[in-house]
Amino acid sequence: MKGYKIDLNIDITEATKLDPSIAMIPLTAEEKGEYREKLDMWEKGGKKGERPVFDVKYFSAAEVCRIVILDAITQVYPTGNAQLLKSVRDIDAGLSSAILNDGGVLKTSQEVRNLIRSCFARAEKWDNTSAAVRCLVGQVKKVVDESTEFVEIDRA
Repeated sequence: MKGYKIDLNIDITEATKLDPSIAMIPLTAEEKGEYREKLDMWEKGGKKGERPVFDVKYFSAAEVCRIVILDAITQVYPTGNAQLLKSVRDIDAGLSSAILNDGGVLKTSQEVRNLIRSCFARAEKWDNTSAAVRCLVGQVKKVVDESTEFVEIDRA
């Protein structure tokens, strides 16, 4: 079977220099509540000592790629038939599996690669966004375009 390898481990430092929050994991409601409590106690205590800070966590570069790819697909296909929705779920599962099990390298068919490339070409939401987002999207698009072809032999 013939397919493509897409290495999701890109260097996102250029985009994060422009906007570090681009790869930040959003705080949960519980984390926000805990931070608010600490901040209230600090304010009631006369603002003595250092102001409390919340723990900042970041997505890995491969996770950021996954988010950008899925965002491109949902921009182009916000709704769809059952087959398309199943394809999107399969792509998401493949991306997640590649991140967890394959070191961030997605092995996919030419059909899926072409779908992703098509979605990047047609997605317009990013046209009026910050330079950091456009930079990141450009990097992800480039890694998909430059994916390498491989041959996997099916063994019975």
